Amino acid sequence: RDGEGRAIEDLLAKNATAIKRLLFTRLLRTLSLPDIAAVVDSMSFFAESAPRLIPITDSHLLTFVAELVKMCSLGDGVIADPNFNSVVLINKDGFAVSGKGESPDRRSPMHTSSVFLKSRVILEDASFGGRVVIPGELALGVQLRVSTILLFRAIMRRYPDEFFDAQPESQMGNLKPHVISLLFRSLTSESSEVVEASASALHDALLLVAVDKEEDRDEEGKSKHRLPKDLIQTCIRPILLHLRDHSKLTIPMLRGLSRLLSLLQSWFNKTLGEKLLDHLHKFTDAEKIISLQVFKPGEEPLVAAAVMDIFSLLPQASGFVEALVKTTIRLEAVLPRYPPCQSASPYREPLARYLNRHPQSAVGFFLEEHRLSNPMYSDLFKDIIKRDSAESLL
Repeated sequence: RDGEGRAIEDLLAKNATAIKRLLFTRLLRTLSLPDIAAVVDSMSFFAESAPRLIPITDSHLLTFVAELVKMCSLGDGVIADPNFNSVVLINKDGFAVSGKGESPDRRSPMHTSSVFLKSRVILEDASFGGRVVIPGELALGVQLRVSTILLFRAIMRRYPDEFFDAQPESQMGNLKPHVISLLFRSLTSESSEVVEASASALHDALLLVAVDKEEDRDEEGKSKHRLPKDLIQTCIRPILLHLRDHSKLTIPMLRGLSRLLSLLQSWFNKTLGEKLLDHLHKFTDAEKIISLQVFKPGEEPLVAAAVMDIFSLLPQASGFVEALVKTTIRLEAVLPRYPPCQSASPYREPLARYLNRHPQSAVGFFLEEHRLSNPMYSDLFKDIIKRDSAESLL
């Protein structure tokens, strides 16, 4: 990065004043959505590729970041400000909401103008084995959230000490918890691109705060964590609260929980697995789940499958083999009761991933004589071991 980055910075330095004028002359809230997306995307590029161009101490940059964080928080409904009531904001899913926090019209899940966006294109030439992937365009709202996350990721990467060690009373110290909170919230976005960007940013953040420097030790010589435990707990609490009630489960929320587990596995214990198993049992009563009318028709099995997919990420979870296999059999038995009927079980792939993590317990369970002679178990085991995701079982 050094050689190329310095070259970019040297090239841009000649026009630094003009660049700052273009980026910071107007408040973000006064710009149109395309202009906001363009300005934030540009700022994320400068922060990542030319960090010396606009240093983190620049008052204009700090004001810019503060307003961007506030607009995202307003869009996500975590704060309110009557001064923004007339401003159209973007939430974590990439949809427009009013400054009053009103939800968008969700009768149509399509983002504005998304019908006109270029799809992903793959160009291949068999003569020389060439393959070029041209990424598809993102809806503006999604692009804005992705660019916002990339900007915060760049700030953390290029200015780790200034960001993570900022004192709470400083402007950056005041922004830090809001930035981290935004990254965690974005894990539950309906947009896979937003989820990927936030997971990548949080992964980098956790690596950066884990750097063990001599000056980061306390008086007893113990390493001090630059991302306070109470901040992380505050950020993950909303997701965990939704887990209390199976009727509040959503696929984006469960996907976010999976990302959390991959990032902070040591923060979770067996209790989480027990709660998830209890939720799965609820889905074996198809009529009762359908009567709740909280899921789209046919979505219920997919939500249950997303719950099951989390088990492969749980730490020390080999004790769930028997319960999860038996629950899978019960869920598949009621699958036809969920209209429209699924053509194939959505449960076997997540079950295979879980069993693959615990091969000794899984094989021992299925190879017991009374199960080998029972087609209900033997047929399931044969199907599981054929899958690429269960290679450890062979």
